[in-house]
Amino acid sequence: MDQEHVKAAGGPSIKTLSDLENGRRWDTLRDRTISRLEQVLKLDDGTLVAILESADYPDYVGDDPGLQRIWDITELTEEEREIAVRSLITYRDALGGHGRAEGEQRTSA
Repeated sequence: MDQEHVKAAGGPSIKTLSDLENGRRWDTLRDRTISRLEQVLKLDDGTLVAILESADYPDYVGDDPGLQRIWDITELTEEEREIAVRSLITYRDALGGHGRAEGEQRTSA
């Protein structure tokens, strides 16, 4: 089912669907929106939240959304993702912490 079909069946907007598919906005969704999306996709209640909460990231990725986005790039091998994440951590450290989201803490490398 593509985005147009999901929206037409009562799901969220195309923009919201695109953001979700790209790992953005999950934390800002209302329960009603999650419930509607589960209904449209014919998923049991709580399935989407369970999937999101079960995301397993290495310790060095932690809860950093930027590093998680890199880790979630399925076209890369695990080794390539690790190199990319560790490179970004090193780059951020070289900038003295600049380049992180406001209030974001450094994850241990």
